[in-house]
Amino acid sequence: MRCNPAKYYRLAIDLDGTAELAVAGSAFFRNIWINEIVINSIEIRPMGGVESIEFDQEGRATISFVTIRPGTFTLRVPNTNSEAQAAVFNVK
Repeated sequence: MRCNPAKYYRLAIDLDGTAELAVAGSAFFRNIWINEIVINSIEIRPMGGVESIEFDQEGRATISFVTIRPGTFTLRVPNTNSEAQAAVFNVK
């Protein structure tokens, strides 16, 4: 995904509940400003950093954020290599 610096984005992550799933990306989370994370209608506004989001059952998490630094950052399911298990953000 091509992103512009200082622009607002919203990313929805859905899990069908067939297995536990984590989504991690320390470089991604360090290079964005998180407005809020909404998990099943519960709003979270973190003041510090986020390392990952883990699902234990079916649900949706939506991350609202602003990119703050240029670079290429990946958000992925840990211990996977498939492109289908990752989202790459190119901030120019």
